[in-house]
Amino acid sequence: MEIINQFDVPLDPADAWKLLLDIRRIMPCVPGAELLDVIDEATYKGKVSVKLGPVALAFVGTATFEEKDEAARQAKVKAKGSDAKGRGGANADVLFNIEPAGEGSKVTVKTNVNLSGSVAQYGRGTGVIQGVASQLTAQFARNLQALLAHEEQYGGEPPVAAPPPAAAAAPPVPPTPSATPVQPAGSRDAAPSPAMTGTAASVPAADSQALIAMMTRIEAAAARIEAAIGRAEAATARVEATSNALNRTARPPAPPMPTAKPISGISLMFTVLWGMVTGIFKKHS
Repeated sequence: MEIINQFDVPLDPADAWKLLLDIRRIMPCVPGAELLDVIDEATYKGKVSVKLGPVALAFVGTATFEEKDEAARQAKVKAKGSDAKGRGGANADVLFNIEPAGEGSKVTVKTNVNLSGSVAQYGRGTGVIQGVASQLTAQFARNLQALLAHEEQYGGEPPVAAPPPAAAAAPPVPPTPSATPVQPAGSRDAAPSPAMTGTAASVPAADSQALIAMMTRIEAAAARIEAAIGRAEAATARVEATSNALNRTARPPAPPMPTAKPISGISLMFTVLWGMVTGIFKKHS
């Protein structure tokens, strides 16, 4: 299925092109993404956590730049990955290009994605995938703007990565107490950027990591509960089917056969005499 999304970048096209090609720089802005390794200048290995409906998925795979056209400011990326729990995989061809838009730039992203395995059932229907993609794109654009505002205010120091979007639906969890971070000289009284207020960038890195770990454990427990409920429902259905089959095939027991009444000796004697008498009368008749 093909998905098209757009977002704005408050930079001119030349600077926006350089920004979007700097994977290490923008990776913290991608919701639920984590850069695991840089294989070469065009290939990156990473992990992406996403929710399709009630199911939390974590894809581990690679993304490779197949084409980079700086003159047209257009690039093509090939991405493939598989779910960490073996529930299927995803392959995607991503084409993005940058165009001038007012004082900034507009980025258009065309994604052709194919799901396999049980993952395809979770994302059944274009509407579900389109909704998730639109949500992630909008959040990425907000994070990117917050990154630029933070770098402008603090001189390029990168903010702490935001937690995956799946954690947004969970109830808030108080941060784990940690040591007070040491602030650089001249920034002790500086207030956080308004663009970063309300995001994970306003808390220490240790607290953010503890929050992400706790959310991951909560999602894993919820997934196990859903699986147990599914197995219980399947077992109940099997029991009901077996009971119905037995009820259809069961037959009432056959009635007992009447027992023969024993013949006494006197009755036998009278029977023989009666036979002799009737025989005599038949001969003389």
